Amino acid sequence: MKGSGKNPPEKIPAKKQYLYSLISLMKIYRKIAFIIIFFLFGNLFFSQTVRFRHLTVEEGLSQNAVTAILQDKKGFIWVGTFDGLNKYDGNKIITWKGSVDDSDAIASNSIRCLYEDGEDNLWAGTTGGGMFRLNLRTNKITNFYIDKKKKNCISSDYVNAIKEYEPGKLYIATSNGLNIFDKKTETFTVIKKDGPNSIPFLSNTLKSMTQDTRGHIWFGHTDAGVTEYDPKTKKCTYYTMESKDHPIHANTVRTVFADSRGWVWISCWNFGQNAIDTKTGKIYDCNDSTTLFKNLKQASLITQYYEDRKGNIWSATAEHGLCFFNPKTFETRFYEHNPDDPETISDNTTWSICEDKSGIIWCGTWKGGVNMLDVRTARFGLYRHESNNPKSLNNNSVSGICKKSDNELYISTSAGVSVYNQTKNTFTPLPIDEKSSTSIRRNTVVYNMFRDDDNSLWISSTGAGLYRYYPDKKKYENFIPGDAENTISTDWPSALVKDKKGRLWIGSMGGGLNLYRYETKDFEHFEKSSKDPNSISSNTISSLLLRPDGKIWLATHEGLNLLDPETKKITPYIKDKNNKPYFPDVGISYLIYARNGKLWVGTSAGLCVFDEKTETAISFHKLHPVFAGRIYAIAEDNSANIWFSTSTGICRFNPATNEYKVFTSIDGLQGMEFSQSAVYKAPGGKIYFGGLYGLNAFIPEEIRQNSSAPLVALTSITVLNTPYATAEDISFTNEIELSYKEYFFAIEFAALDFTDPRKNTFLYKLEGFNEQWINNGNSHLATFTNLDPGEYTLLVKAVNNDGFESAEPCKLKIIITPPFWRTTWFYILFVLLLVGLFYLYVQTRERKLRKEKALLEEKVTERTVELSLEKKKVETAYEKLNERNKEVIDSIQYAKRIQHSLLPTDSYIEKNLKRLGKKEK
Repeated sequence: MKGSGKNPPEKIPAKKQYLYSLISLMKIYRKIAFIIIFFLFGNLFFSQTVRFRHLTVEEGLSQNAVTAILQDKKGFIWVGTFDGLNKYDGNKIITWKGSVDDSDAIASNSIRCLYEDGEDNLWAGTTGGGMFRLNLRTNKITNFYIDKKKKNCISSDYVNAIKEYEPGKLYIATSNGLNIFDKKTETFTVIKKDGPNSIPFLSNTLKSMTQDTRGHIWFGHTDAGVTEYDPKTKKCTYYTMESKDHPIHANTVRTVFADSRGWVWISCWNFGQNAIDTKTGKIYDCNDSTTLFKNLKQASLITQYYEDRKGNIWSATAEHGLCFFNPKTFETRFYEHNPDDPETISDNTTWSICEDKSGIIWCGTWKGGVNMLDVRTARFGLYRHESNNPKSLNNNSVSGICKKSDNELYISTSAGVSVYNQTKNTFTPLPIDEKSSTSIRRNTVVYNMFRDDDNSLWISSTGAGLYRYYPDKKKYENFIPGDAENTISTDWPSALVKDKKGRLWIGSMGGGLNLYRYETKDFEHFEKSSKDPNSISSNTISSLLLRPDGKIWLATHEGLNLLDPETKKITPYIKDKNNKPYFPDVGISYLIYARNGKLWVGTSAGLCVFDEKTETAISFHKLHPVFAGRIYAIAEDNSANIWFSTSTGICRFNPATNEYKVFTSIDGLQGMEFSQSAVYKAPGGKIYFGGLYGLNAFIPEEIRQNSSAPLVALTSITVLNTPYATAEDISFTNEIELSYKEYFFAIEFAALDFTDPRKNTFLYKLEGFNEQWINNGNSHLATFTNLDPGEYTLLVKAVNNDGFESAEPCKLKIIITPPFWRTTWFYILFVLLLVGLFYLYVQTRERKLRKEKALLEEKVTERTVELSLEKKKVETAYEKLNERNKEVIDSIQYAKRIQHSLLPTDSYIEKNLKRLGKKEK
């Protein structure tokens, strides 16, 4: 079908010719400006080496072929592959896959596209399975595919794009027309080239779809070009290879994309790109080397476009990795796979792009999984050896850095010395004379360097002695130990410094201290001696530092020494006047003066600062483990921050506030371990550190922090080590209820900041149990045991890699139900029971008392009767007794009378007794 536009005039009017000339001139000026900027700052651009992190099947991804990436509103990353859908929280991956035996599973594992609506639904287009909806709250899957049993269904099982251009209606681009899905009625309206609801597409095969700033919808066809549709006028404009008015490279369109500036980008299969300015209607050929888009020519096939929050256009290419394009400056960068560098993009065939809330670019590849690029972590320029680049660093093990000129540096490695040109960003090895016995060799392991006043370079090696290189003559001298006393004492020089009188002092690893005499080219030795208290503490010297007064500090493996070059007297600084060690370890590794005159001392056990006036030292080994390890090199930036390298990265330390920040390989460092004394600060403030895997360079003021407040979400709950089922997904759950029997439970959470998930940490507190925030470190789990029944609120905050906390904590109300005997209703029933029992007791007691009273009364009555009867009996007996007594008395009286009658009287007896008594006398 022909395009609807008009052909341009064959002859251009004079005014327009002038205007075109002016525009061309402006373009030339822009190019010149860009070239100037490039050459001025080219080294900065090149030195800002970025690193990709990878997420693959090894980390739990269902497949390495990644077709779609999306971050939902909660912050979770969704990854579509040819073998399932994945949900990533920075800590673990959950996968959804189809199953023949499960009708509620996804209909196809081959995911083509992803879209999230405003009702917490994730929509996925598939290959061969139509479309499915995943309710993020309930995790319920609903499939929509061709079903002959249904009157209304989707028109194709091959869904390529899903968008919501109208509220409540999804636009679905398929291989058989456009489908508009009404989410309320769940019905499809099928729109094809020919039909009742037709749009005159060039073809019903809709490979991609986009909406520009005017509301026009663009459809890319794999077999017919591009259809631009205006919903207001219902008119179409066509872009084809044959069109004279709207020509594009080819009709085999892979993708179309509209950016926020009003440009539409079209990628054709293996034929390049077109860029259309919808404001002017002009079509640009990105393959044309005369346009500012010329650098995009390398990307012959774009599989997806993406615009980041800054307006930059990212392109997933089929052959050249990930492409960055700045529409304002036309700066173009390609991030391609380097087999020699595992931290480059993992595959040059890329398919999908997404930017997360913190600015990280996520890129899906054909066979390398997901790649994450954080442009903010391009903090440290990185230089490494590249096998296919002769102008790269000659070896990754960097041992020393030394200034050659304002624009050049000497870089020593385990394979000799190279000259680094900062403008050209190239490394050139020093010339080697294989025929000369004094020349350095290609495999010479260089330990350190020192540039002399005559611009000659002293090179210390490990095992090959000391070299002196003359750049003008390109000649070497070699000093090695010999039988003569005045030769150098070691084949492993380690540190060099010149005193104020121009004498060269050389420390060594095991050979003590050497003084080089320029006039005679020989050496004087100073070694440790048990007989001489003024000798050096150790023959192993790591660093030398000239003091302002002309004396020299010696960092030895057995303490800090001070050398007076004039008297050659050596004073040890090992213990203070109280006989306490100055430093946490006698092994001194590096020395540097700060601008305030303080001496910073690196030791085998941490960082210290030494005040020479008071002869006191302060150790910082308790601040953080990085302060307690071996310090390899130290530098001070223009803001008085101290930077030091260790075996676990580089640390920036502010001595005024004791604030510090540890940088690791994820920040762009060459590795975790650095080399002894491999540091250099350029006059402009740029700092270089060398390590085992390359050279880092950075401008301290440009080191940016990740100030993005991390999102935090709950990811799982286990009760008694069993997953706890909630009505909604745990990330949407606000409240859970547990029984008192469920006395042990654990809650897992995730920080949805993907800058450096390993450095994310967590804080939590359980209101109602403890009111203090608990630092959980980088553990994603909080466990609780034997909580009393009641209501609690769990609050969780995340802290990102740079120490910034979540703006709002994640909250979960936890209700622990008590046993029935500790419930309110039980207490009420118990009280009622007690009252009832008491009442029953009282009533029973009263009945008993009444019964007992009646019984008692009955007994009393009976007893009274008995007593009355007994009384009568007693009275009768008494009467009888009285009668009997009377009878007895009468009898006695009668007996007395008889007695008196028969017996003599008493007086008669008494008289006779007296008479008898007289006779006996």
